[in-house]
Amino acid sequence: MVGLVMTGTSLGSSQTASTMNEYLAYYEKEGFEFSKDQKKDQKEISNVTEFLKQQVESGELKYLIKEAHSDGDDKNLFRMSTKANLLVGVNRKTIEKIYLAFPSPADNNSTLLSNQEFGQWIREKEKKGGGQIVYFNTSCGSKLKAIHEIEATQSPLLLNIPTMNTTETFTTSDESAERLLFTAFRNGKNYDEMRAELSKNEKYKNDSGNGFIFPDESRYKNHITQVLATPLKMDVHVTTADGSPYQFDQNVH
Repeated sequence: MVGLVMTGTSLGSSQTASTMNEYLAYYEKEGFEFSKDQKKDQKEISNVTEFLKQQVESGELKYLIKEAHSDGDDKNLFRMSTKANLLVGVNRKTIEKIYLAFPSPADNNSTLLSNQEFGQWIREKEKKGGGQIVYFNTSCGSKLKAIHEIEATQSPLLLNIPTMNTTETFTTSDESAERLLFTAFRNGKNYDEMRAELSKNEKYKNDSGNGFIFPDESRYKNHITQVLATPLKMDVHVTTADGSPYQFDQNVH
């Protein structure tokens, strides 16, 4: 199984670095082997968007962890650095691979990955006969973002796991909700077993935070599935600068 962890620039440079180091420590603890000389052997990704596109469309990637704030933007998955340094870890015992994409400290530029662009990659993956990809959207209250992501993708290959409320960033702590969830997923647990693991986190247990939701839950259906199935009727009124109705047939040149 192959996974990819990508952080958004909305975390800020210091939190991004510390969070990615937490992921690195976690995967090392889980038996993944990285280069002994990590700084020397880091591979630079000169175009993060193209790298993600290749990973998704190739069919190799089985899960994507997006660690970023939502910033109230529903049109885009997240804002990310244009360049990154890549570390690749391999667990030979479990036959797993993980890509950790650290934003390049020398790159101050960023770019938005739109829902539409991501959706096109998933559909291309489907055309090639690729399998499902699990997308962990760790943004706070990402149930709202999930609606637009699923609508833009329009493919059964995207399994979107969003959140109901505020979410704490990943740490190696035994009580970290994200660590509990990702470990359960990597170990092939089902939804009930994932929820059982998440219940070890006090905020998840009390429904006050870290509220990841799954497709078999009623709240997933209420907040996402049923919204997707609800037809919308929209009336568009176009006016001129002075507020008068715009007559298309009178303005053809």
